[in-house]
Amino acid sequence: VQGEHDVALAAYEEGRELAEAAGDQAHLTIFLANLAYMARHRGAIAEARRLTLESLRTSWKLGRRLMSTWTLSELAGPELAERRPERGAILVGAADQALTVMGSDRHPGDIPEHAQIVAALEAQLGAERFRRLRQEGARLTLDEAVAFALADPEEETNQDLRASQTY
Repeated sequence: VQGEHDVALAAYEEGRELAEAAGDQAHLTIFLANLAYMARHRGAIAEARRLTLESLRTSWKLGRRLMSTWTLSELAGPELAERRPERGAILVGAADQALTVMGSDRHPGDIPEHAQIVAALEAQLGAERFRRLRQEGARLTLDEAVAFALADPEEETNQDLRASQTY
């Protein structure tokens, strides 16, 4: 937030190491998400996606539904950067709905970043298509949204291609 990315990165890496050494999986999910944020801002998109998915898998396994929801939303950034804005819009819709159901919201520090990603998704997809995909995500249960997020997007694309082929 203050622009001291090198200091933040060192602190998050140290935090991850300490959480791993202590077996503190709950805090590990937070450090992984923060490291993913830093990776995305460095342009290391594959690393950002990997760290976000690791955070999601761990938080979901621990039953941390709110952290899982926040992480779903954060995954929209790497999906957009990897030219999968449709997945990003679905994840935003799923996270929005899950937060509403929980009576919660995004962490205040995450709101500006989220707004930028939503604006970029809408700009790339167009307002109407973004709205439809966001609604599609909102119809998913949190369980379905997590499964969707953890699914291999390349496999989904291959399945879509096979289903659309005519013989």
